[in-house]
Amino acid sequence: MGLSVKTGSFLTNTVTGNQSITGIGFQGKFAIFFGSQKPDAQGESNGSDHFFGVAVSTTKRWAVSGQSFWGFNPSDTYNAFNNDSCITMADFGSAYVVRADFVSWDSDGFTVNITDADGTTRRIFYIILGGTDLSVDCGTFNMNGTTGNQAVTAVGFLPDFSGFANCRTGTTSGISANSRTTLGFAISSTTRAMLAGYDEDGVAASSDTYSQQITTKCGRRLTNTGAVDQDMDFVSNDSGGFTVNVTTSTVSTVWGYFCLKGAQFKIGTFSENTSTGNQAVTGVGFQPDMLMFLSISRASNAAVIDNFNLMLGTGYSSTDRRCTDTDAQDAAAGSSKAQKKTSESLCIIHCAAAGSSGNPSNQAEADFVSKDSDGFTINMSLADATSRENVYLAIAQTPVGGADAVPQCLQQYRTRRG
Repeated sequence: MGLSVKTGSFLTNTVTGNQSITGIGFQGKFAIFFGSQKPDAQGESNGSDHFFGVAVSTTKRWAVSGQSFWGFNPSDTYNAFNNDSCITMADFGSAYVVRADFVSWDSDGFTVNITDADGTTRRIFYIILGGTDLSVDCGTFNMNGTTGNQAVTAVGFLPDFSGFANCRTGTTSGISANSRTTLGFAISSTTRAMLAGYDEDGVAASSDTYSQQITTKCGRRLTNTGAVDQDMDFVSNDSGGFTVNVTTSTVSTVWGYFCLKGAQFKIGTFSENTSTGNQAVTGVGFQPDMLMFLSISRASNAAVIDNFNLMLGTGYSSTDRRCTDTDAQDAAAGSSKAQKKTSESLCIIHCAAAGSSGNPSNQAEADFVSKDSDGFTINMSLADATSRENVYLAIAQTPVGGADAVPQCLQQYRTRRG
């Protein structure tokens, strides 16, 4: 097959050592892992935590994560970046809740090595891509405070799509204070999107959190004042990698990237309906094989806003979808308010941290209905008066003859009609 796709989840072992995940149905080439520290598949709990990791091989993988604790005064927040792991979840100080390295692609799945474990299972969501047409790579590059164009040349092919992530100041792996995460996607200099958030550590009697979601950059880092200390836009896909343009850079940082080639990709946005029921999103240009959803759970707004919110979800079918949403309140008086919700029966969740332990306020939710000829349909099972904006990434196999080829069934019809 030109492209194979599988989404799913697994529970990490409670002890260190290799763990094999089967049932994928093919041998993969590229993996995205994401989720939260919540040990079960669904439900609400305290703590605004999240992680996002990728893997190509035993030497090509990285992961970012953020953690904000609920009920702390002063606030207690951390981030972790690891270029030797595909899964990482930070805890207090220099500890890890769980961390895993990538071991192998197997005939019906993959194997990871649990290098750190705290005795509790954690639910890991995954997206696996494979197929004969797919080329993949992932790695890291450093920004050293210099502005201007920066080329990454180690990819080895001309990408169709690139993704970016950052959470840590400095260029080494490890855990540090402040929960800070950026995720960005890019197809071209005019088609890109990114989400950025910041939750400051050690703020007494309150909290200091920010988020931003825009489609005019592929990467941006926010500071403890909501300002920007590093900014980059996408310039071009190149024969051996890609070029970004750094417009602001006052710190040295390490960024993770991943590049894909050999499929159809679409980055877009849509604003949710403010009433329950089905909502069709069109304009994708093809029927997706799978979708990924990202949001900071706010109406379309290019400005930096209060609260650190990050939602990650997938939609493969009406019975195969999953989502995690995490929120940390800004200016939470007395002690920090940070909570999350995780589900394997929804593709989109928007919740807000509240004062009641373990019970965030559920604002809007959607289930996945179908993949359509020019987009997809979701069902808003919970809605309020806010039309929240979501970024989506749609992926599909390239038709035989190229992305612009006439579908085979239509060609046969035309032939029969003379």
